[in-house]
Parts: sequence; C-alpha cells; structure tokens
Amino acid sequence: MLYNMVRNSATGPVYMPERELSALDTYNRRDERIVTKRPLDILRLADIDSDLGPYRDILHLVLIRDPRDLVSSKHSSVPNQFFQGYDYQFLVRPTVKSFTGPGIAAVSEAIDRAQADGRRILVVRYEDLLRDPEQVRRTIAFATGFPLTRPFGSFHSGDIPDDLSVQLNGVRPVDAPDHPAWTERERYMRARRQLELFPEMEELAVRWGYPPTEDVRRTYHLPEAPSAPQRGTIVAFHTDDAFYTKEAARCRKRLEQLGLPHDFTSVPKNGSWVENCARKPEFLLDVRQRLRGRLLYIDVDAFVHRDPWPYLADYDGDVAAYIHGDGKLWSGTILLQDTTSTVLLLHDWLERQKKAPNSYDQIVLQNAIEDDESGQKSYRFQRLPLELTFIPDREYPYVYGKALIEHLQASRMSKHGRRGDAMTSRIKKLEEITKAHGIE
Repeated sequence: MLYNMVRNSATGPVYMPERELSALDTYNRRDERIVTKRPLDILRLADIDSDLGPYRDILHLVLIRDPRDLVSSKHSSVPNQFFQGYDYQFLVRPTVKSFTGPGIAAVSEAIDRAQADGRRILVVRYEDLLRDPEQVRRTIAFATGFPLTRPFGSFHSGDIPDDLSVQLNGVRPVDAPDHPAWTERERYMRARRQLELFPEMEELAVRWGYPPTEDVRRTYHLPEAPSAPQRGTIVAFHTDDAFYTKEAARCRKRLEQLGLPHDFTSVPKNGSWVENCARKPEFLLDVRQRLRGRLLYIDVDAFVHRDPWPYLADYDGDVAAYIHGDGKLWSGTILLQDTTSTVLLLHDWLERQKKAPNSYDQIVLQNAIEDDESGQKSYRFQRLPLELTFIPDREYPYVYGKALIEHLQASRMSKHGRRGDAMTSRIKKLEEITKAHGIE
C-alpha cells in the first residue's frame, strides 16, 4: 500500500518499477531517484549497502505492523490458510506456493540488527499509515527530499499496475478501523494460538509499541484463551519384514512416551520399495473410513520429537502436507481431516496410483492436488512447515527452530545397505536420538 502511495504521489523523475523488485536489481540504473519495494530485502541490507552504497544515498524504509495482526492476515494468493506465522511465511511464485519463507521472527531480528548497525532507517507503522497517511507522506518527503505532492489517501484512484494490485491484496481506499483487525473472532483465536506456540511474539509486540494482549482482551471483552488443541490419531503402515517392523516398533514406542494416540498397520511385503509406497493411498482411504477424527499420517521411519497437535490446531482444511521450496510435495507427513472432501481426494489419489503403480506416491498425490487447485477446487489443501516433515541432510533456504517430526529415511538402508555418506549420516542420527530418549 505504501509503495503504491509513493508511486501515485511522486512527481518529477523517480524510477519506481511496476512490480516488486529487489534494490539489488537496480545496480545498473543511474536515475536521480529510485524507489523499490521488496519486503525480504530487509534480510539483504548488508549486500544492498555494499553494492549500492558507494554511489547512492540510501534510505531503508522499514514497515512494521502489529505481529498479532500479521499472523492472522490472509492473502488472496493463498486463500486456504493464513499467509504467515511467527516462524514462516508463504513464498509465492508463478508455479510454486510453499510455506518456507522467513517469518516474523527472522524479519524482526533483521530490523533489530539494522538499527543496531546504525544504518539510515526510517520506520513507519502500518497503523499510523491508516490513521494519518498525510503525516507519513510529509515525513517521507522530508527524509528523502523526494517530491511527494499528491495525497497518499487518494492512491487508490491512481494508475496501479496489475502486479502491484496483486501484491496490494486488492485496490481499496485507506480505511482506519475503529478496533484492531486481529480482535475479530477468527483472527483473535489464530493470534492467541500463535502466542501460545511462540510466547516471544508478545514481547515483540510490546517492544514495537503495541498494547499487551491481555489489555486488548479486556478492552474488547475477548475470550481468555483458545480451546485446547483437538488431538487426533497418528497413523502409519509398514511392510511385515524385520527391518521395517523394527522401524515401526521404534516409532510406536516414542508415541507411547509422548502419550499420543496412534494406529499402526502391518502389510505383506509385495514388490519393490516404490510399489510398496504406492499402497499409501489405499491404506489412508481404509484408515480414514475406519477411524473418526483428525488423522496424522507419518512414515514409520519418523521420530516425533514433540506433540504436533498444538501446531496443527490452526489447520482446518481437508488435507495438508509439506511443499518444498522447489515445488515438490513430500508425503512423509500428511494431515487428514474427517471430511467427505478428504475421502474424495483419497479416492482420486488411489485411482491415479492404480494407473501408475511404479510412480512415486508423492508425485501422484501432487498431480491430484495441483489439478484440483487449478480446476474445480473440490477440497482445501494446506501447506505444512518443514518442521513436520524434516529430513536432516536436505537443503533448506530457511529453517526456524527444531524439528517436530524428523524423517530418518529408512529407505536408504533397505535399498543400499550400510554404505555411503547418506547411510552413515542416518546411522549416526539414529544413534543420537535413540540414546537421548532411551529407545532401542
């Protein structure tokens, strides 16, 4: 919104691209005045100052917003779930939507570092921009010397390119609400659940000048806390050979330690490893029809470090799984709700798998999901964070905190024996975990 305000207000020679662009991408430009907008540039300030600082007078304009408002906001590009959390936010590209971007924690830490380093920074609060856009306009014009002459409040009537309209989440006039948006029922519950998962977010909100949550709760007569997370059943299946039976026993023992309800199924080994994995949709359809309530599928080589249900409390779609930053779905952890739409997806996945028995189950599942998301939208698919499908030696663009569910890739042993770096890494990791938790 602020970027569009500046574009509409500026007169004279100012280069402002018609799409989101990193400051680093303007390296070869020699315009008198340049303005770019890229929220995650806050993580690249050192590179920006190093590359552009020698021949530009740089002002970093940093926008902040009540973190409780941020974690409870949705965006039209991802209508099925909240756009960001304290840990992660969505990365949206033309062909990829993944919940893998740096969340509020990383951004707030970067803001703290930038201020501590003495960089030239102007901080603008979103709420101030809504309440008094003209004061913000005067402040920015004074700080930059830019000719910002048209009112910020009339930006919506200007020429807004399509790409910036999408980023804006819809063109509309400035509207200052009479109460914080996050105090609306659904958003308040989301904010409280995030605060329970990440208590440090409360300290951040207060440090940024926002009132404590308890004060807001009393002012607007809100509930004291969200209800306890609804637990479901953790389900898994494995072939009846000695190797995977042992993997399943280890996984089951850990769930018993945590007091988590679970339901494991042993099936006869039949064919190759890929063919056995391809039985996943059939197993899930059967267990979905047999058990009531939420189901969380995990591969039997997984190690559950902590109770995952508090984190999953915000997931209300039909199915959820992890989409990596490269766009590939990982099916080691899948959340299944007790809905007819979930059953519909499982039927679709099973039929597709029968036609491609030698295809990886997660590729077939992803094809079904992408076809539905681009077509009929028969069910709501949501993205999990990597902590629930964490594979130790994979590359990730950003990781927050510790794994909740760690997948130890037993297939590396069953297919290749105790050879190679990957297998050595798995053996070492497995020994560390089992020793720490007293599991054979």
